[in-house]
Amino acid sequence: MLQVSNLNAWYGSSHVLQDIGIEVARGEIVCLIGRNGAGKTTTLKSIMGLMDRTRGSAIFKGKELLGQPAHRRFALGLAYVPEERRIVQGFRFGRTFASAWWHRPRRSERPS
Repeated sequence: MLQVSNLNAWYGSSHVLQDIGIEVARGEIVCLIGRNGAGKTTTLKSIMGLMDRTRGSAIFKGKELLGQPAHRRFALGLAYVPEERRIVQGFRFGRTFASAWWHRPRRSERPS
């Protein structure tokens, strides 16, 4: 369902992710674990199109994600709900997550 290979990302001239690979099968739950600064958030932001500079491959449901804007990735069924900051003033994680779930594309609206 999701195959990420040779994923690289930069903050300015700093090469912060180097050749990351992840595979997630349909129905599988995967958890990224690591110390602060290990690249967990940057990996997710790279997959979701929220980093300015990335290279590699991220394929979701057979479609290449890198190079696509974040809203197209969301339309395919991917969402990123950051825990570290409130997206909407006054919203906590649960409400932010519920908002993302509510506004997701319905099955009939998703690209095939």
